[in-house]
Amino acid sequence: EIFYEYSDLVEPLSLDEAYIDVTENKMENPSATLIAKEIREKIFERTGLTASAGISYNKFLAKVASDMNKPNGMTLITPEMAEDFLEALPVGKFHGVGRVTKEKMNLLGIEKGADLKKWQEVDLIKHFGKAGSHYYHIVRGIDERSVQNDHVRKSFGAERTFSTDYNDWTLLKTELEGIANKVSERMGKKSVKGKTISLKLRYDNFETITRALTLSFYTSSKEVLFEQSVQLREGKKPFVFYE
Repeated sequence: EIFYEYSDLVEPLSLDEAYIDVTENKMENPSATLIAKEIREKIFERTGLTASAGISYNKFLAKVASDMNKPNGMTLITPEMAEDFLEALPVGKFHGVGRVTKEKMNLLGIEKGADLKKWQEVDLIKHFGKAGSHYYHIVRGIDERSVQNDHVRKSFGAERTFSTDYNDWTLLKTELEGIANKVSERMGKKSVKGKTISLKLRYDNFETITRALTLSFYTSSKEVLFEQSVQLREGKKPFVFYE
């Protein structure tokens, strides 16, 4: 709701993250930095939650910038700053470069953006497929994607982070039921159903695993979501691990 007070061009990435195009905004404020500051202040005033923001001239740089000063800060990357910023950035910090790709790049001698920039597009494609072309352009600060506010949502989710670590399955089971109910309500509001259910668990050492199963039917039932999530938690269903 706060995002839409500033622009109709809002592209959600997850439950708490989105791209916002404020080139032309409802406040007629020419400063994206001041808009980001106001948005963060409103989020805190209305929800008590902190928020980080990344401000730049394209989506890739804005996303990278938003990760720089979490959980409660802002980072601005202007066109003049982009080249030096990207050349000094470790490749593992590039949005879209996961652990496996980072390790592969490191084996090829690509540690930072400056190393990545030395590679020709055709050679990156040879090693990384279509993503190679993406890497070639983003290390040069090129990202022509526009903010899309008409995406079809492909997943619904909810999560619960505890202030204290728990290993009491009875308590966690109660929380899991509440999460299943919340996901079911969100799906119901959009009149959608799905058949792949995933359960994410994070331990006290921050190790995270995801277990998933695909049903033979589509559902948005809170009972089914809860029952199948419990089965995943207890290991009574076949599951796969995702990175």
